[in-house]
Amino acid sequence: MNIKQTLLLTAMLFFLSAGAVTLVKDNKAVSFIIIPEKAQPSVKIAAEELVYHIQKSTGAKLPVYTENTVPSSAKGFRIYLGNCKKRIIDPAKLPPAGFLIKTEKDTLYITGNDRDTGPVGSSWHAVWHGTLWGVYEFLETQLGVRWIWPGELGEVIPQKSTIKIKPLKLSASPKLRFTDLTARRAKYNSVNWSSPENEERYWNAQSRFLLRHRIGSVVNMNYSHEFGHWWKQFGKTHPEYFALTNSGKRGPLPETPDWGTHLVDMCISNPAFHRQILKSWASRPKRNKILRPYINLGLNDFPIMCICRNCRAWDQKDPRFEKSPYWGKGKVLTFKERWAVAKAAWGEEGTTDDDIPSLSNRHARYLLAVQQLAAKDHPGVPIVSFAYANYRKPPTEVKLNNGIIILNTAALFFPYTAKTSAEFRKEWLGWKKSGVLQHYRPNLLHAGANLPVFYARRFADDFNFAYRNGMISSQMDSLFGTWANQGPNIYTVLRMHSDPDRSGNEILKDFYSCFGPAAKEVEEYFNIWEKRSNEVTEQIWSVWQKRNRTATGLGGTFKNFVAIAPEYITPAVLAQAKKQLARARKAAAKDAITSKRIEFLAKGLKEAELATLCRKAQIVMEKKKTKEAKAAFREAWQNLNDFRNATEKDMILDVGKARFREQTGCRWPRK
Repeated sequence: MNIKQTLLLTAMLFFLSAGAVTLVKDNKAVSFIIIPEKAQPSVKIAAEELVYHIQKSTGAKLPVYTENTVPSSAKGFRIYLGNCKKRIIDPAKLPPAGFLIKTEKDTLYITGNDRDTGPVGSSWHAVWHGTLWGVYEFLETQLGVRWIWPGELGEVIPQKSTIKIKPLKLSASPKLRFTDLTARRAKYNSVNWSSPENEERYWNAQSRFLLRHRIGSVVNMNYSHEFGHWWKQFGKTHPEYFALTNSGKRGPLPETPDWGTHLVDMCISNPAFHRQILKSWASRPKRNKILRPYINLGLNDFPIMCICRNCRAWDQKDPRFEKSPYWGKGKVLTFKERWAVAKAAWGEEGTTDDDIPSLSNRHARYLLAVQQLAAKDHPGVPIVSFAYANYRKPPTEVKLNNGIIILNTAALFFPYTAKTSAEFRKEWLGWKKSGVLQHYRPNLLHAGANLPVFYARRFADDFNFAYRNGMISSQMDSLFGTWANQGPNIYTVLRMHSDPDRSGNEILKDFYSCFGPAAKEVEEYFNIWEKRSNEVTEQIWSVWQKRNRTATGLGGTFKNFVAIAPEYITPAVLAQAKKQLARARKAAAKDAITSKRIEFLAKGLKEAELATLCRKAQIVMEKKKTKEAKAAFREAWQNLNDFRNATEKDMILDVGKARFREQTGCRWPRK
């Protein structure tokens, strides 16, 4: 990722006594790159990236040869990438995805432990990119390169005429075994781009951007809800695998739609269910055994609801059970009402935590039961499950162990307040105390949609806290791609994944420095949004949500966040932000590239303003229900739509995802 990246377990920099290595002198190449004869795809990209950035910096293009094609006429300094025959270390002796950068006499070596198990950049396939990570580390630490958002405008490459590398030895390996910012290219998003070419360009740029920030894995931790297909597979033959609810039946809740059968809850105390889990796991295809080596016990995207005697016997005593309409009074819930037994983590409507009994002790006993059974035939294989919904909080009566990995879906959303942070830390330490290892898995990136919300500093402090208290990996869902309006947030998220020991203040300073002569003014611009975000308390947010309800429920959830836009972006704060951008334009007037970056931010603010006006018009339309109000809403929506179409190529945000959320969450038009 950047300066110190995901690779830094052993980062060490030594200055040696040998001479320096010159790569470019007076804008002319005086070195060339050598890669293995049968170089892995990631090593070829490493060479491509090194050539690209040096050429952008100096204008000089370094030649690239395979070891067997170096011409006798080739002169100058040599740069060996990957597992070449001429090397200073056997890559297998490096940690997985680790690298070594070293100068020796007139040669620079960048050697990494690489593994070609799938597409370059794939966390799912646990591709090891050691050499490529080494090149990115070299570009950052030796050339001062940064990447602040996808695309050429986001590439911060210092201009040089000569590149001379002092003697060095630098090695590093990933601190986290898995990092991922979920960014799926779904059809329902793709259809919302006006130009397929723009969408293709966007995804290519974003993919390379995430690669440059070292998003990748040593071990695939992409585990999710495991039993979504089980009702169709076992519903008729083994209904005992599934939860007994107050409807008197096992399986789907009343009024479950056809698509909802993948969300059926399980009877987690049933030994037959445990045996089937291990049987299914052991019979996986060989490739899956390599790519997903752990036993996944992650329950479906649903609260725990089974009322059978054995499951209830695993629960702790808690007066909230008797008070609960579901647990104590036998209320039959429909599919739409399922969250009434658990407060969801992303702002969905539900009861308060004070009303909800925790099912974490039941869940913990389920993990131990399967782990004990698995030990007979699969000793030492870790098991994976969630901390989620009504079993998100740590268990109080059951001691677990480090053979269990908890995917902690922490309740982090907007507003990200001091209270939010304190509750997160308390729950994280509770799980740590239980003995498990933890995988950081919040839905935080859903927050904010296309609006300029700010939580970078608080996020960095909490992420560092989690890392210091046993975090082994991280996966954040879901990358919304609000590059212009939430650049500091996303940059901070990426840099923390690269090096969880860094501070948020350091990262933000790094981000703002990329705006050159306007660094101070840009910092003040985002300080406006940080102040505005910090003004939003839980109480204020609750009022906003209720006042901006849409067809999908309370406003401001991950489905309909833009519904609260007029509350957050007031005329006063918008005017203040515009004035500050004008100051930034003035400061950057003599710097063409910085001026373009300021305009990038201005386009983001304009997009958010138009979305806010669209929401305002919708509110008036819903109240008045007149032809004039409908026409005004349509005009406001058309203005937003036209602006997005005109700026798609600028990649200020993922317009496909923004439109999809607005269509499904706020019922905005598709055309």
